[in-house]
Amino acid sequence: MKHGFLKILTEEECKKAIKGVDDLYQYWVRIEPEPVDFYTLGAVSHQEGMWEPDKYIEKASKMNPILKEKFGWIYDKVLEKLSEKLGPCELIDPLGYPGFHILGHPPNQANNQVGMLLATRPLTRIHSDQQYDYPAHRKVWKDFKNVKYSNTMSWTLSIEMPKCGSCLGTWDNEEMKQYEQDQKLADYVKSIPDYEDFKDHRPPDYVVSYRTGELFFFHGLMKHQIAPAYETHEYDRRITMQGHGTQCDGIWRIYF
Repeated sequence: MKHGFLKILTEEECKKAIKGVDDLYQYWVRIEPEPVDFYTLGAVSHQEGMWEPDKYIEKASKMNPILKEKFGWIYDKVLEKLSEKLGPCELIDPLGYPGFHILGHPPNQANNQVGMLLATRPLTRIHSDQQYDYPAHRKVWKDFKNVKYSNTMSWTLSIEMPKCGSCLGTWDNEEMKQYEQDQKLADYVKSIPDYEDFKDHRPPDYVVSYRTGELFFFHGLMKHQIAPAYETHEYDRRITMQGHGTQCDGIWRIYF
């Protein structure tokens, strides 16, 4: 599985995407308790899909048309670029279309002080992406003859980043060293002393520095984690479009 960056959106297109996410605020789902402002938008495999496959499929049937109407132009760009790099890619029904992680304030609000402080610490668990093995996904794969379960893809498209930048903590993959461009942010992430709270893991080996408007793709089974920020500001947000891919009958089937 290859890995790397793909340029997807211009600065103006990122602004259009941000407005689209804010326009759909009524569909945001809080995934961390207050005061942490961490939301998702879309039908998310690692939420409903893990424990409630029927609820996940039902939500996807509701959200997919909404997301496609608002962000179909981004899907077209993403699928085109990924197809050029990795081979044919398509959205797959009835799974959820790529959606969003939103770390930060709702539209027209400011970040609260406690949430800003917590954003400088690890918020999510260290994990690898195994959504392809969830019950709802397994049902979909049965319709294909050749499913490459070990050939899994994950990607993040950065749309809005905090002033100090944004990144991905990674473990056990020396090839990620080449993407560690923001040394100040990387040094901070590696200096945090409490990674033992996350299943006894050491700090990240390498910290991939995101770039606004660019998509970073990698093998989904690599251990990774949303990295914290070393400082936050009143109106900082981290908005990313998220996607995964499983190769079925020679085509990458893309979902959230």
